Amino acid sequence: MKKMFLKLCLFCLWRLDGVFGYTAFSEMSEMEGDSVTLSIDSYEMKNGNQIRWLFGKYLLAEINVNNDSITVYDDVADGRFRDRLKVDDQTGSLIITNITTEHAGDYEVNT
Repeated sequence: MKKMFLKLCLFCLWRLDGVFGYTAFSEMSEMEGDSVTLSIDSYEMKNGNQIRWLFGKYLLAEINVNNDSITVYDDVADGRFRDRLKVDDQTGSLIITNITTEHAGDYEVNT
């Protein structure tokens, strides 16, 4: 099947609590079928108790830093993320593999 080029805009909304308290937006252009890595500041990974990745109202992943546990909820949002989500346990980054137009939207990370 022929690969189509698409402009995939992932508006990554980072909400950093505490001292930093700012919001940042990032626009990305990727090819259909590529992987996308959404990153957070390494400070948040080291000093946060819990990191939560959201896509709109859907919880995609939770990282409990204190317990060294990572939970991925890839069966949400009508299954569009099934078998496509990974979390880097060192950085807290969310990796979405084999992206399609269904994955375009607002992503948020709460620490």
